[in-house]
Amino acid sequence: MLPVAILAGGLATRLRPLTETIPKSLVEINAEPFLWHQLRLLRENGIDRVVLCVSHLGEMVRDSVGDGSPFGLHIDYSFDGPTLLGTAGALKRAQPLLGESFLRPLWRFLSAHPLGRRRARLPRKRQGRAHDRLPQ
Repeated sequence: MLPVAILAGGLATRLRPLTETIPKSLVEINAEPFLWHQLRLLRENGIDRVVLCVSHLGEMVRDSVGDGSPFGLHIDYSFDGPTLLGTAGALKRAQPLLGESFLRPLWRFLSAHPLGRRRARLPRKRQGRAHDRLPQ
C-alpha cells in the first residue's frame, strides 16, 4: 500500500485564538483530537504508513501520535523548519519519506461519515470570527 501524506502544519488562523496554543489537527472532536479520527479511518481502510507534514506546534502533534503504533500505523514526520513551506514545499520536503508515489487524502468524505456530523467545541468569545459562525 502507498504511504499517505497528511498536511498538518498550517497556522489555522481562522480558528484563533484556539490554535495559538494547539495545532488544528489536535482540536478535539467528540472528545478526541481530529487527527486521531483521521488516523483510525486510514487504518480501517487498509493504510499502514503515514507521513505527517508538520510545522506550527508540530512537536505537540508528534507527542500526541508518536510512532503510530497505538493506531496500528507506522508514522514518520517531516518538519517544515522555521519557514512555512506551503502545500507543495511540505510535500517536496517529505518526498524522501514518501517515495515517488503516495496518497494525499481529501477529507471531504468525512461529511458522509458519522464523525463528520459531529461538531468541534470551540470557544465563542469574539463576534465576527470564523468560530463564531459555526452552526449550532
